[in-house]
Amino acid sequence: MKRAPSISPIHLARGIAEPHRIAWFEEPISNRVPAAHRDLRAALPDFAIAGAESVPVPVIQQLVTERMLDIINPDLVSHGGFAVMQGLQALCDLHGVRLVPHCFDGQLGRVATLHWLAAQPGWEEAHGPFAAAPVEYDISPNPLRDELLAVPLRPNAAGLLPVPDLPGLGVTVNPDVLRRYGLPLI
Repeated sequence: MKRAPSISPIHLARGIAEPHRIAWFEEPISNRVPAAHRDLRAALPDFAIAGAESVPVPVIQQLVTERMLDIINPDLVSHGGFAVMQGLQALCDLHGVRLVPHCFDGQLGRVATLHWLAAQPGWEEAHGPFAAAPVEYDISPNPLRDELLAVPLRPNAAGLLPVPDLPGLGVTVNPDVLRRYGLPLI
């Protein structure tokens, strides 16, 4: 079987006719060698290089302090919660790196991320030309994610996700979905 030739991220990026229309180039190379991001950033000055959604917090801290990425994408749920995200945001602010959370864990993780973003002072002014802070929103079919909340969390006509404002995280979990997909409690 013949393998297709691989295309380097540098070659791929340089082939984009209008790089100014790309908000960021996310995870273009493996996270196994963090220092490789420094070379990629230098080779692609027209692109914001983003990553770090799947590396440990100490590696994220290294990527930020050494400015190897323009944008980091830590995950609120898998990187340690609100306190860790606040610390990473402060570190990013200190070193001129943007923090745009990764959020692929489902609706409850997304709701918690929305609340964290809503609590950030001056987010829009400090983090780009977005009407609101960017939030990852997967659109592939996923019944557990799509049916988990009694009132689904969906972008409005402008593409913005409203921050739920009921008590707690502001949402109600659909008990029928928990019974269908959950494990029985002892």
